[in-house]
Amino acid sequence: MTLHFINARHQLSGIKDWLTDSLGTAFAASAALLPLGDTDVIITGGNRVIPEKGHLGYAPEKGVIYVTVDPDHASLRANPDQSLERMLAHELHHCSRWDGPGYGTTLGETLISEGLAGHFAQEVFNWQPEPWESVEPRFCGHMSQGHGRNGITPDMDMKSGSSVQPRYRDGWATLWGISSCRAT
Repeated sequence: MTLHFINARHQLSGIKDWLTDSLGTAFAASAALLPLGDTDVIITGGNRVIPEKGHLGYAPEKGVIYVTVDPDHASLRANPDQSLERMLAHELHHCSRWDGPGYGTTLGETLISEGLAGHFAQEVFNWQPEPWESVEPRFCGHMSQGHGRNGITPDMDMKSGSSVQPRYRDGWATLWGISSCRAT
């Protein structure tokens, strides 16, 4: 793994060593379970991050991961439950799939890629699913019993304003990228 810090304005200078250690830990832990090819990780500062996390990752092609961190975000340095490392493990899994079958171009293929990456991050760091990877238990019965179109009930429609996790109602992963049912 090669880290590339986009840091012309020095916004990452104060956390560069910490980022290097944290991302290195994630790479080593992930590589112990999954063959990983050479990977460039491009790290930039910015505020377009997951609000609860202070970071965001994206692996759009073979061997490349983009990571955005907000150096001023309190949750970034607090790094609860190795959040940054789990995000990189998730994105590393995507890179591994790009080297094999690919990420996918259909909704079904995307669901498989996201679900596998989520489970991989859980396995690497022995932690629970992210909030957008779970649904409340009250919806699990509806899904397994086949209510509604493809098991989706009207009250689970993301556009209705009554989604599974209101914070993530506009993200497809809330509805489709389900890792498990969990109590809220």
